[in-house]
Amino acid sequence: MAIQPGWGFCNQCFVMFYNGYSDKGVCLGGTLGHVMEGERFELPHDVPDNPHAQEEWRFCVKCSAMFFNGYEDKGHCAGGHGHDCGGSFNFVLPHDVPDNNGSQEGWFYCKWCKSMFFDGYHHDGRTGICPAHPGGHEGQGFNFVLPHYDASGDPPPVLPGQVEAPPGGFTGWGHAVEKPKEKRKDIFPSDPKRKPR
Repeated sequence: MAIQPGWGFCNQCFVMFYNGYSDKGVCLGGTLGHVMEGERFELPHDVPDNPHAQEEWRFCVKCSAMFFNGYEDKGHCAGGHGHDCGGSFNFVLPHDVPDNNGSQEGWFYCKWCKSMFFDGYHHDGRTGICPAHPGGHEGQGFNFVLPHYDASGDPPPVLPGQVEAPPGGFTGWGHAVEKPKEKRKDIFPSDPKRKPR
């Protein structure tokens, strides 16, 4: 399986950002860029999508945040205008599966800026800083469950449904499925379990 380590939570704006460069991107919460706190995430890329893993998540070369690239509208970037993937990996992220000691749930697509953000503090009224909405990020769609590793550097445990294919590659979370012939327009269906705030 192809994975990229070095992803983390920004404690200023609450987005998932890439912490592998000395330049920490553009964050509206501070002048020095994003500030990582908590778990270190290893995210799968360029593997088949399936009903519990969504493709088209990309690194933005302007702000260093993870954003959804599946629409023509590229959202609002803290670096100005829309996000720009600049040819980054196609991250395929697990969602709506049980979390465990090697993963964290509560990551959502922000319907305003199209970034991946952590929605675990909304009960305190904190949803981070969104470049497109003065009230902060607002989650919509899937509940992403992202794999992380501990400080020892041990890899994350296998997530539920994760299987390795016979020689030739990784099938992703669950079973391999054919990719749709057309671009999915209804990528973030309304979730009846998720109440608007």
